[in-house]
Amino acid sequence: MKVRAVLLGIAALALAATVWTLPTELGNGSPTPSSSPVPQVGAQGVADGMVVVPPTPTPTVSPLCAGPAPVTPPPDGLTGEHWVDVSISQQITTLYIGTTPVQQFCVSTGAPGTHDTPQGTFHVYAKWPMVDLHGGSGADAYYYKDVKWVVPFDGVYYFHTAYWNNSFGTPISHGCVNMREDDAKVLYDFVSLGDRVVVHE
Repeated sequence: MKVRAVLLGIAALALAATVWTLPTELGNGSPTPSSSPVPQVGAQGVADGMVVVPPTPTPTVSPLCAGPAPVTPPPDGLTGEHWVDVSISQQITTLYIGTTPVQQFCVSTGAPGTHDTPQGTFHVYAKWPMVDLHGGSGADAYYYKDVKWVVPFDGVYYFHTAYWNNSFGTPISHGCVNMREDDAKVLYDFVSLGDRVVVHE
């Protein structure tokens, strides 16, 4: 009995000295998948002799991207053509074939008041698999190297990958439509030169 009590006491002390670490985060802001917590010895996480296991953080999702976005009527004259709809109020980009929405993405449009994304009907005029993006001046200057799946639709306003953005669903860009890399590739493959892009509130 004494040996068993000693062993139980040792096990309790070891358990009390265990701290459970949370998964690290990936560059896109999503938690790293983890099948089980990884114990590390330390003082944090112990209260009154009990192990405190912090909850796994839930990724923040902007309410603007709750979607799905309502179906938008196609521009005049479009029946079975490919076109793209950008809802600034919902931060959702939708790919359409005629009146049928085929895919939607949570995006980041321009920061309101300072870098508004232009609204109206535009046309895809180029497709670049990778470019360096730079602009602005002073404290607002930026330079991003090797930006993938770039689709310009109005002057210097583009759809493109934004590997520096962890806040999709929030309008924080310099006016372009920021997209996750996989989503930007889908849009890049979907559109052709001349396809329409409709940007609205």
